[in-house]
Amino acid sequence: MIEKIALGAGLTGLLFALVGIFVILRRMSFIGAGLSHAAFGGAGIGLALNINPLLSAALYTSLISPFIQSIGKWISKDAAIGIIFAFSMALGIIGIFYSNTYSDAMALLFGSILGISWEEVLLMLIISAFILAWFYKNWKVVYYSSFDEEFCKARGEDTEKVEKEFLIIVALAIVIGMKMVGALLVSAFMIIPPSTALMLKLNIRKTLIASILFSFIAISLGIVSSFAFDIPTGATIILWSTLLLVMGKLIKNYGLNS
Repeated sequence: MIEKIALGAGLTGLLFALVGIFVILRRMSFIGAGLSHAAFGGAGIGLALNINPLLSAALYTSLISPFIQSIGKWISKDAAIGIIFAFSMALGIIGIFYSNTYSDAMALLFGSILGISWEEVLLMLIISAFILAWFYKNWKVVYYSSFDEEFCKARGEDTEKVEKEFLIIVALAIVIGMKMVGALLVSAFMIIPPSTALMLKLNIRKTLIASILFSFIAISLGIVSSFAFDIPTGATIILWSTLLLVMGKLIKNYGLNS
């Protein structure tokens, strides 16, 4: 049990720290929220079809995330996200209704790290390896286009293709985090620890390290607190993440300047 929890928590903290930084830099926080609800829809389909909900969520979000850009060409991108958000949630609710697995649905909505299986850990490892390999291959384009997309286009980089692929990467990372903090809070965890790290105004390498550190601290404190007080793990992780953000701001403003 402890090994499964440690692996799941470690993978979630690492990937969210990495992906979250670029979600913020690319101003895609609202897209992350939309994709988290899309992942819930995919998981609901999995419950209805009696297959692993994390696998169905990964497949569904990977297929639907590129449509955000496509629909965004017809209407505004915010409206496109809202449409996919609502459509996916509706699918998820219908899937849960037909599956009659309300306890599993609650675990997907609010997180249930204690219920993680080795099958899910293996799936998380495969997804994590794919995400890390993608970043290794596209690091320069992702990094530079996050600050100056026009410069990258002038160099001949296909930034539109990279953005579509990045949406899939965000979607897959969200699927990994669903087991830890749940679909309702997963997008918040993708944003808060990286925001704390970015607030320190370090270079990208140190910012990434700080983001990973803040993620791991929040997860560790969240798991320990949930055991100690018998409260939901996902919500506790978000509370600790937010407290770390506030403490970091106070230390930055008053502690370092005193």
